[in-house]
Amino acid sequence: MIWLLTISGIAYLMVLVWLLIGIRSRIPLAVTEGPPQISFSIVIVFRNEAKRIGPLLKSLAKLDYPRQLMEVIFVDDDSDDNGADLIRSELRNLDPDLQFRIIDNQRSSGSPKKDAITLAIEESVMDWIACTDADCILAEAWLSNLDKHIRVHDPICLSGPVSLKANYKLQEQVQLFELLGLQQFARAGFGWKRPILSNGANLAYKKQAFRDVSGFKGNDQLASGDDQFLVEKFFHVNASRCQMIDHPSHMVRTFAETSWGAVIQQRVRWASKQLGNGPRTSRSIGLLLLGINLMLIFGFAWAVIGVFSWKAWFAYYFFKTLIDGSILLISYPIARRDLHLWMLPMMILIYPVILLIVAISSLSGQYQWRGRSFDKQP
Repeated sequence: MIWLLTISGIAYLMVLVWLLIGIRSRIPLAVTEGPPQISFSIVIVFRNEAKRIGPLLKSLAKLDYPRQLMEVIFVDDDSDDNGADLIRSELRNLDPDLQFRIIDNQRSSGSPKKDAITLAIEESVMDWIACTDADCILAEAWLSNLDKHIRVHDPICLSGPVSLKANYKLQEQVQLFELLGLQQFARAGFGWKRPILSNGANLAYKKQAFRDVSGFKGNDQLASGDDQFLVEKFFHVNASRCQMIDHPSHMVRTFAETSWGAVIQQRVRWASKQLGNGPRTSRSIGLLLLGINLMLIFGFAWAVIGVFSWKAWFAYYFFKTLIDGSILLISYPIARRDLHLWMLPMMILIYPVILLIVAISSLSGQYQWRGRSFDKQP
């Protein structure tokens, strides 16, 4: 059985090399002179977010961008709290010049969020769509960075980095540990011109490009994937014009889930859009990483029953800790400022257990999210 651990270790080292090459191939942050020219419709879908939307509203008011070149479209996805009233009162006080609207979602598919985004795009009056989530905090230069990059590089789609605000709680640290790792795969994917991962909390695209690929048509039966599947469509049209603004000044921050149950359900939702539906490269890397992590569990069990020595298992664990630590070190310092590195050895042991629970939970074909039940489509 030792040969399985050896193969897993070699494969993980190759993944690290692949990451480094891809990240080095990224396009740098654009620098250009002159006033902003690109107009943006910021699209935000919300459902019962009254308790969490405050930081987003404050960050919208702080955006360093001409108000005549931007609008914010909030789509209320059947909320039963006072979120809409809160948005109106807060934004009018924070920034009276900010153009914003609140519209009600109109369901037409199996995905409430895709319906909401499609409706917002139909209602928008600007040339570019900039998407984020209701529980996020935007960087002040968010739109300015997009404007400069668009004028210099002429993309049709722009992704950006996302990080978590997390405290010392183990479930929040595990989420930050995971996100920082996944972020490196997103960065490398854009460097390799392969749509590995994308995050709808920091995603912008040309409105006409959305129409050219028929929006979410073809995957609107899936509740999730408003980011990943759309980016894949853009890649098929013109991969060289699908880019990532890979810079800490473009970082969007969000909040960690506060319970283990929510953590599991969120990952089951993510799995529902990847297994059987994601691009081949993304699925292959995902299965490889799943196998590498599960080898810690299986290796531990083999050591307990005496199939091979504890030395072999500890060697694999130590090697994986080094690789995971290296992956974290190539992330932005600003992104990992909330990460307690002293918890890394513990998180490396816990994370495979979470993956195993998610894999088993995914077999049921259903998951819960934001107070709704969804069926996992084949």
